[in-house]
Amino acid sequence: MNTKICVAMLCALLTGCSSSPRSAEAGKVSADQVGRPTVTGAQAQSLQSSVMALADTSMQRIAAEINLARAGTTPEARRDEMSTRLALSSSIVAIAMQPDPVDALADLLTFTTLTAVSGGFLGEHTARLTE
Repeated sequence: MNTKICVAMLCALLTGCSSSPRSAEAGKVSADQVGRPTVTGAQAQSLQSSVMALADTSMQRIAAEINLARAGTTPEARRDEMSTRLALSSSIVAIAMQPDPVDALADLLTFTTLTAVSGGFLGEHTARLTE
C-alpha cells in the first residue's frame, strides 16, 4: 500500500513538472547567436575597454615597427610605409569602434591573424609585428 502511494505521488510529480508551461523564447536561439558568449552590461564595458587597449597596443607596435625617420630611406619608401601604417591603423580603429565588443574582439583577432599571415601582401613590417 505504501509503495502504491509513493508511485502515485512520483507519477503526479513527474506529470506536473513535464506539463509546466515553458516560454517558447527560452529554448530558441537565433542561428547567428549559437555558441556566442553572452555578456552583461559590466562585462561588455570591461570587454570593450580591453578591445580598445588591444587596438591601442597594436597601433603603437605598428608605429614602432614602421619607423619613418630611418636614415637612408627614399621619399617613396617613406610614403609607402606611411600608407601601410595608415591602412593598418585605420582598420584597427574601425574594428575596435564596433558597438558589440564580442564581435569587435573576434574581428580584431581575425584581422591580426590575417595581417600576420599575409606578410607578403603588406610587406615585411607585418611579419615583425607578430614576433
